[in-house]
Amino acid sequence: MYSVDVCPDNMEKASCTCQGSCEYPGSCTNNCTTEKTCICRDGFLMGDNGCVSEKDCGCFVAGYGVIPIFQRRYQKDDRMKFSGGWKAYKRGFKGGRHSGFWLGNEKLHYITNQKNYKLRISLNSTEENAKHIVYSKFRISNESDYYRLASLSPEIGGELDDALSSSKGIQFSAGKHDKDSFETGKCSDKLNGGWWYDESNNKCGGSDLNGKNIRWKNLNNIKNTTMALKPEVSTT
Repeated sequence: MYSVDVCPDNMEKASCTCQGSCEYPGSCTNNCTTEKTCICRDGFLMGDNGCVSEKDCGCFVAGYGVIPIFQRRYQKDDRMKFSGGWKAYKRGFKGGRHSGFWLGNEKLHYITNQKNYKLRISLNSTEENAKHIVYSKFRISNESDYYRLASLSPEIGGELDDALSSSKGIQFSAGKHDKDSFETGKCSDKLNGGWWYDESNNKCGGSDLNGKNIRWKNLNNIKNTTMALKPEVSTT
């Protein structure tokens, strides 16, 4: 469990990790503690772009119960939006209900350092229906460590091949903040996006959901993506 000194907008310190969402307003995991952490203020629920007022919540239920969706991407329409620099990815950039967005690395850091979260990635291609993969213990570090992908573990049974584990331990790159491990080029400039780029396959890694061309291992013609979180429920 991690504590924080400053909470993002519409969040406040509280002595429990219970967090209602637009999808499941009354939900609560059973690992509450007395340690204060950041949760949405009264009258707000976790939605697509962070804490939003209850009246503005839009339901997104896909049989998974995610809180929140922190990335949505449409290859056709969102190329310019995802080509922003470090500050854009730190703060996040918004879109409408049917357009792409990134929640923001700072908020993502706060959320994933409060408890253990699962990451669910969903990809749609022009040839196939949506496919998914789930990772447990997803966590990123703070800005001083360049939002490193600090923890990640793929779960068995996903429909997608694992293409993100090679980025574990890699710092986030965007714009002029090039922190990839690729020695012969700058991946964030080359691919015009922000991601945890690694040097596997000598191609800036096997995945990039935010670059000019959406990539995930051997899956071709990806047309849209979502990345979403779900708190891991303690079994003890």
